[in-house]
Amino acid sequence: MTLKYFAYGSNMLHYRLWQRVPSCRVLDCVSVRGYSLNYFIRGIDNSGKCNIIETGQDIDCVHGVVFEMAKSDLHRLDAAEGESYEKSEIVLQGEVEQHRAFVYIGREAYIDTDLKPFDWYKAIVVEGARSHNLPDEYILNLNAVVAKKDSDQERSKNNFKIIESIVPE
Repeated sequence: MTLKYFAYGSNMLHYRLWQRVPSCRVLDCVSVRGYSLNYFIRGIDNSGKCNIIETGQDIDCVHGVVFEMAKSDLHRLDAAEGESYEKSEIVLQGEVEQHRAFVYIGREAYIDTDLKPFDWYKAIVVEGARSHNLPDEYILNLNAVVAKKDSDQERSKNNFKIIESIVPE
């Protein structure tokens, strides 16, 4: 059995998601109106991670990628996302069709509007958006987010390497 998963943050980068969920494959690039993206979820490294919030405003739009994955891999993705997120269902408009998928939404207890993402995390999000040819203006907005340097140089180096990687065929 397979599931559809909506990625809007660092998991848009196929290689990053593939490391977590080997069965994943890209289905469609999508958008969802009435939501906005921020980096206000506290990660285990105390930096900001992506989250989407429902605004109800049609002008707000989040772009991302729908992946198909084996249900048997779900526990792996749940572990990677951690307790700061909960799963929800969302309807998304793709390039060709609508999709009903699950998405991770940040839990209220982990929201901190003072957080900033690490530079490597932001770079992974931006590269994921670029690699799927999401709208240029959206990519510019993702890139405009103020990030901070990670004091853990090894973690930073390892995560920047993810951007340079290619999913094996």
